[in-house]
Amino acid sequence: MTSSGRLGAALLVILGAGVAALGGRAYHLGRVTLDGRRAAGVARASAESLGVRVAATREQALVARLRAEARALPGLLLAVALDSNEATLFRDGLPLRRMPVERATGPLPTGAPALARGEYVVGRVAGPKDTVEVPTWAWTGRGMPAPAERRLKGGLGPVVVELVDGPWLYARHPEGPLADSAFVLPGALRFAPRDLQVLKPNLQVGTPVYIY
Repeated sequence: MTSSGRLGAALLVILGAGVAALGGRAYHLGRVTLDGRRAAGVARASAESLGVRVAATREQALVARLRAEARALPGLLLAVALDSNEATLFRDGLPLRRMPVERATGPLPTGAPALARGEYVVGRVAGPKDTVEVPTWAWTGRGMPAPAERRLKGGLGPVVVELVDGPWLYARHPEGPLADSAFVLPGALRFAPRDLQVLKPNLQVGTPVYIY
């Protein structure tokens, strides 16, 4: 082989080694990137799992605290246990009446509030002759367009209890947007008409309502 041939062969060997080195480095960088993404995904999943566990623990603590306070608070108090869908009227910690309640299940319509656990007070008690603005999701929750005029007399039933910054307590109306027995207003609690009638004189403005 001539000297020029040997030089060419040497260059090819050097170029091949360089290409192999570059390929190996690219592979290494790719593995590092992939491993980094996997590690980030694992860390994110762990953080999300931890967040869920922390939220669940806090909610359990809230439920336990409210349940204990409902039996210790003097005077009248309405307590609603969401795990059993049962409401209890207490006086000085003693149960006076237990009632079943209903709440919406499934995805919430756009704009409808979630039913949140917490401490509330009664802000207003309305009767069949009082005008109430019915929320738009009373219609949109059933796939119907909401009318322009939503202020209806007795629109949420014969008795309506509005909690300050909280949900409605209502009974099924015999007619109108909430006459459907299968539809419970999202973000609200529905009582049997007779139960809410019995509750009405006991739920004055400022009466505590615990939902847990």
